[in-house]
Amino acid sequence: MRIFVSYTTRDSYVNSNYLKSLVDQLILFGDPYIDLLHNDSEEKQKKVENELNNSDLILLLSSESTQHSNWVNWELRQAKKIKIPVCKIKICKEIHINTVRNLINQKLHQHQELLMNKIRL
Repeated sequence: MRIFVSYTTRDSYVNSNYLKSLVDQLILFGDPYIDLLHNDSEEKQKKVENELNNSDLILLLSSESTQHSNWVNWELRQAKKIKIPVCKIKICKEIHINTVRNLINQKLHQHQELLMNKIRL
């Protein structure tokens, strides 16, 4: 399963270290794409579009600032347009990273089962 992670770094607690700490959990479910960590392309926007369009699932790290992010909103509109399911995880400064990992684990298990059932139909 290809997982596109949608987020904003406008909230100080969402940074490269935070995102790196989530990769190990996401790898259990498939191939994660996190722009800040995985985009070494010269054509950065094209890379983002390609990764998003080829994803099976969008993992939205919903924080206080995501609703104000033009990029996050574009990603969500694009996902809706091409019918990629969105798994939303609410994060905030007070939530410990282990709690976020547990939420991701729980939600992605649910989405993985739904996707597998779709494939079998």
